[in-house]
Amino acid sequence: MNVTFLGTAAAEGVPQLWCRCEYCQIVRQRGGKSIRFRTATLINDDLLIDAGPDLSPAAARLGVDLAAVRALLITHPHYDHLEPDSLRARGRYWDGTALPPLTVYASRASLDLLGHGADLGALQMEPRPIAPFQRFEISTGGAAVVDPRVPRAADFPATPVRWYEVWTLAAEHSLPEDEAMLFVIRQTAGPEAREGATGATLFYGTDTGPFPEATWAALDRLAVQGVRCGAVVIDATFGTGKNLKQPGAHLTIRQMVQHQQSLARRGLLTDNAQRLAIHFSHYFTPPHDELLALLAPDEITPAYDGLTITVS
Repeated sequence: MNVTFLGTAAAEGVPQLWCRCEYCQIVRQRGGKSIRFRTATLINDDLLIDAGPDLSPAAARLGVDLAAVRALLITHPHYDHLEPDSLRARGRYWDGTALPPLTVYASRASLDLLGHGADLGALQMEPRPIAPFQRFEISTGGAAVVDPRVPRAADFPATPVRWYEVWTLAAEHSLPEDEAMLFVIRQTAGPEAREGATGATLFYGTDTGPFPEATWAALDRLAVQGVRCGAVVIDATFGTGKNLKQPGAHLTIRQMVQHQQSLARRGLLTDNAQRLAIHFSHYFTPPHDELLALLAPDEITPAYDGLTITVS
């Protein structure tokens, strides 16, 4: 399973557009890996997690397109993770590329936001309501697709068939009715899958404070079932915690490390699991090089825009 981080910042982006704090000024001078768009992640080339306001420039900067994406998982309806205009660009106001249908897996609050004032059918999008503590399967790829909206365009070509198994967990974030979620995603079929293997598995936990007890209980049940994650990605929005006034909706670096360690103790990680942090804020998080050194003693990698990892 290949995982590409399109963006790794918190809601403000890094640097923040209107900010002259110490970190933002350093980032503007250095550029490179310290420049961060709002968080979104691409699995292989057909499963997208979140679609915020930076989706278009993030993809353009990395030289990737999202035409092959067949499934979209939404963590929660905050604007930095779900900006409907990013998806309304799928509308056919001109003759362009034929697109396959896109299935959107999201809470009802997220789907309500996405569907407000939009005809999802005209966007080749199919909503699928999900909630915390569910398990479902996602199928992507398949035969060539005819897009009836662009009859003069060539068919969208056949793409590899992949299957993913997804478990949803409750995040400690946002209003209860938003049903913010964490995901455990296992690829069970596709060209990357190894014959006889149980499937590469990713734990994806952005935008959360300390995990709720119900989430730890669900994770313990997954451990008993033999689920082992080859990569773990966890929120570290509050960074060093310096000047933090209201803890709770996100994690500091120290809390993120503790959550990584707890997952390992509970038997949820493979022996060579990759451990990463994500969703960084300019308020609390130093530029990339300093952050890399800060996380090195705990063998955790700060994700950066454009990083691709292979999960096994």
